[in-house]
Amino acid sequence: MLSLLLALALFLFFLFVGIGFMSLLRFPFPIFRQWLLAPAVGLSTVLLLVTIFNQAGIPVGRFGFILAIALFAMGWFAFVRRRPIFPWRQLGLFFAVALCALFYTGWPALRFGFNWVSFGNDDMANYCLSAFRYLHNGFYRVPTVAELSGTDYSQYLWFLEVRQFMRFGSDILLAWVSSISGLAPLKAFMPTILAFGLVQLFSLAGLVAVSSRRRKLALVSMTLLAISPLYSFGILYQLIAQIAGLAVLLAAFAVLAGPVPWRGWKRSFGYPMIAGGLCASLALLYPEITPFGILAIGLLAGIRMLLHKEPPARFAFSLGSSLLFAVVCLRSNVLMYLNTLLAQTTTGMNSGKRAFVANAFPYFLSLMGLPNLFGFQAIARVPGEPYVMISVVLAGVAFLIAGTIAIRRCLKAEPFAALLTVMLGMTLLLFVQRNGFGMFKIAMFIQPVLMTAIACLFVRSRTMKTAGAVGVFLILTFQSQLVYEHASLGTGASASFSELPMASEAAMNAPKTSGYDRAICDTNNLVSTKLLGILLHGFEFTTPATNWGLVFCHRAFPVAATHKLLPTFVSPMEGDAEKLEQRLVEDIYSRQTLWNSEFILSSHDTNEFQKHSLLIAGPGKFSSINRLRESLLSPFDSSAGYYRSHDCDHLKNWLIFTNSSRGANYYQFSDAPISNFKSERDVMDLSNRFSGMGRFHLFRIINPTDTIQLRISMTDSIMGHGRTELPANARVLGENEAALHFTGCGCACVLSEPVKPKLFRGAYYIAVDFGSDGLFFENKAKGTVALFRKELSSDHRQLVGFLRDISALSPDECEHWERPREIKKFPEDLLHQNGLVFSGIYEDGWISNRAVFSLGAAKPGESVVIKGTVPRIGEFATHPNVLRAWVAGEAAQEMEIPGGAFSVTLPIVASGKDVELHVEFQKTIALGSPDDRPAAAQIESIRLENSPH
Repeated sequence: MLSLLLALALFLFFLFVGIGFMSLLRFPFPIFRQWLLAPAVGLSTVLLLVTIFNQAGIPVGRFGFILAIALFAMGWFAFVRRRPIFPWRQLGLFFAVALCALFYTGWPALRFGFNWVSFGNDDMANYCLSAFRYLHNGFYRVPTVAELSGTDYSQYLWFLEVRQFMRFGSDILLAWVSSISGLAPLKAFMPTILAFGLVQLFSLAGLVAVSSRRRKLALVSMTLLAISPLYSFGILYQLIAQIAGLAVLLAAFAVLAGPVPWRGWKRSFGYPMIAGGLCASLALLYPEITPFGILAIGLLAGIRMLLHKEPPARFAFSLGSSLLFAVVCLRSNVLMYLNTLLAQTTTGMNSGKRAFVANAFPYFLSLMGLPNLFGFQAIARVPGEPYVMISVVLAGVAFLIAGTIAIRRCLKAEPFAALLTVMLGMTLLLFVQRNGFGMFKIAMFIQPVLMTAIACLFVRSRTMKTAGAVGVFLILTFQSQLVYEHASLGTGASASFSELPMASEAAMNAPKTSGYDRAICDTNNLVSTKLLGILLHGFEFTTPATNWGLVFCHRAFPVAATHKLLPTFVSPMEGDAEKLEQRLVEDIYSRQTLWNSEFILSSHDTNEFQKHSLLIAGPGKFSSINRLRESLLSPFDSSAGYYRSHDCDHLKNWLIFTNSSRGANYYQFSDAPISNFKSERDVMDLSNRFSGMGRFHLFRIINPTDTIQLRISMTDSIMGHGRTELPANARVLGENEAALHFTGCGCACVLSEPVKPKLFRGAYYIAVDFGSDGLFFENKAKGTVALFRKELSSDHRQLVGFLRDISALSPDECEHWERPREIKKFPEDLLHQNGLVFSGIYEDGWISNRAVFSLGAAKPGESVVIKGTVPRIGEFATHPNVLRAWVAGEAAQEMEIPGGAFSVTLPIVASGKDVELHVEFQKTIALGSPDDRPAAAQIESIRLENSPH
């Protein structure tokens, strides 16, 4: 509850500061509209002042609380001096909608409080790191090599936001909230973005309420936006710059679009200060959406001059004076605005040309994009017919109506309609270009004005009918809202959608480091790795799985050379940056190559550094690496916190995935093939999880034995028609090569032959090459979805299969591992018996054309008994199948198996050693739509038992 109260308090503070500031400047807008725009004005005031002080070299943590008190005093002075009217009768319903919206979107905070991290995406981690830097440092302070080497990872954001001139507005606001609340940026993040969401609601109402006759439309528009699933999704997905930027864009456009009553030079002086301040804060927050405002202002001005014969002079004066004041407020940050605008626009418009980005955001490029846009269906969810068809038709009609309303009202010079018309035009352009990322972003940008167009349709009726229409919209979108909200919990089935599963429940607090001077971060989850940079501030640690910091140093933007516009200001900083990069490359990071795969190596990634170090990892159940070895350690307990710690000296054969050019982590946004995807619920074993995998995996090993054997558990059972065969040419690479004996189709758990890890620059490495490149899932679009662009797939991954576990064992551990003597429960016995080695059977017991099983040691007189059923379908209904089975080292038996139940007994001659059973069927048959797996029979049991006399 405290988390939501903080969000509400922030919103009310912005409101108080904004109305006070407008009152002091005698802002020439009706008082009702001033109250609606006040939160955005207050937010902008805070942002500009925090930026000025921080760029003067003062850490936000030193002045944030003092600034809050000063602004509150200013607001109090304004209320005493100007006594602004509070139209509570007119504003009451607007505050009620805002309060309901806070709970409608933010109710998970009631469960998790400040520990709620929602989706936990990578942008959020960057915002938190950046805010942490501003909290403790002046804006331009150059980081030291010691900090960059592992004691303060937040300093890497200096390269992005200071040297490369990228936007920082939302980051510095988050730092201010952290300073006044006493919370870490991660804890303050969700309350802050929820407050920004409330500001956006009020800004929309302020844009629409151009006159007293538009108050009903403003209220309905605000209500529809509050219940719009994509509005909530933007908050839950933690797009804080977007949420704050849209709020300020709506307010700035409302002010610039007027109409502005002329009250003489002195009494109109406050207008350019308010409008210019909003424009300046928009440039700091989210430059990439300013073109929409610029184009809409131009469109609106043209319509007013050409169709409504308004004189252009006053419009030009108000716009020109406002922009001049904005430039004064921005100062040198104009450079940042231009660089971010051009860089993000260029990147966004070209994103459709990058395969990864184009494939990752297909949601709005097909007919499904229409119901996704209005929230009738959740992104990446395709329900069955006829609901898909109904929702597509309904959303299509709504889209056409919204477009018609936009054009008609734009010709009447209504501000929201001009903005909507421009956004619809850009939407059509991006759709034609098949720009998936651009469509994904603009679908959220357009929500405020799109909901206003729908509200125009609703308000034509009487109040009760309007309320009923809003209720129907709520019912139609409620399911999508629930999907997004439950995904933000990061628990249970919804954990697959979160980048930090279980983090809200477990709480992301700093792991215990007492007794250690340094640590190794073993998590290939990029978000949790970055957040450790805040939690372990001042404590030296290395991140061999990602080594992500160097990416910010070398990230190139299209117009990073814009620093030449201000050489006297930037040249010293540019020199510092070049020296830092040189030191980083020479002393800390280097690019190395193993097995034709390039990776970043830190000077700390050595056996020497790991001695007496702490290894920090996330919850093992959400990783497919070291799962077997993890089971030998303490089980994950969410009450103990999100991170787990182990003494490196007590670990043995511990694998750390290393990002490389042949096998990258899924959240690197590089063009390298992805090998390690996010974990998800195991559809064949719902109590566990697996992760998609690519072809090549590079691992560093902590404390390896002289030789190791890799235990790999994987499945191809759900890869689709013709793709269920296991990788026959897989191998492990070290000082020598070791084969992985996969055979048949379905799932497997195999042990490699012994391999000696390779010592390279002070650390041990191995690699796994599965022998073939991954494949995209077959697109099985049908029904309404297949009517247009059916080639688009909602799953962009290129997979070899799904990984359940990869663990390194010593030969001694493998030799003494207890093997099971029977397999009779599926999938439990296949997947939960650690000692079982097998390949070529599906989790539910259907067996492929070839399979192998390693069972326990046979006693004298025992046989292997195989029981199962050959399905009486297709060819098997009339012709028998041929089974060939043998125990390794003994003669094979071949027999015909007719359709129906069968039982095969294989006597064992040599007892006292583990039994390796081989099974081959002459034919397989597809099980039938929609299950098209090739199978020969369904196994009931395989066991060792006494031979009949």
